Amino acid sequence: MNLNISILTAVRRNSRWLFRLMILWILSIGSCPAKSPPVLIFDEHSEQSLAWLKYKIELYADGTLHYHGVDDVNVIGDRYGKIKPKQVQYLVDLYQKLYQKRQQELSEFMTRYENRHNLSPDKQYHLERYKREYIDDRDWATSIIYNNGNEISKIAPVAVHLDEFLGILNDMINLESWLCFPKSHPRRKYCPILNHSPNYKLLMDYIK
Repeated sequence: MNLNISILTAVRRNSRWLFRLMILWILSIGSCPAKSPPVLIFDEHSEQSLAWLKYKIELYADGTLHYHGVDDVNVIGDRYGKIKPKQVQYLVDLYQKLYQKRQQELSEFMTRYENRHNLSPDKQYHLERYKREYIDDRDWATSIIYNNGNEISKIAPVAVHLDEFLGILNDMINLESWLCFPKSHPRRKYCPILNHSPNYKLLMDYIK
């Protein structure tokens, strides 16, 4: 009889221990990003402007979001969140439209650039300067990277369109408390998600 009681007691103790381990495992899954590479990466490291924000936002296919604040943002360090996969796809669709538009413009620019010797010296200068600063340069302060598993593409510099993307993302999950300083802080005005156009018109009109 005593042996049976001892066995039952041991089983109960082990069951409680296994249950606790299972809870810890579930919690750890919820707090970490997916293992696959992020689908979209929003990056800014503006060292040579009034807004010298440094942060990175990684968005995964399952909706996991990883925010990493480095400098001049409200939250320094890591934060995690979650949006719906269909919302991720919406952002991917916007990215692809923007990327296609940029590629089209790049092709048109290079055509003009190759024929620049037929233009006035002033127009040649502006074409050469644009190519040097916006095409040849690789140390851009803002970028969006897309990775679908088979190909990786990049839009940089993103300029005002980064504000548009982050504003849309903020509608899905509250980035403001991480990126933006409180209302009384003088540097709040540089927060990118507060500077998008009404209804994201700049982006929507551009990618039509």
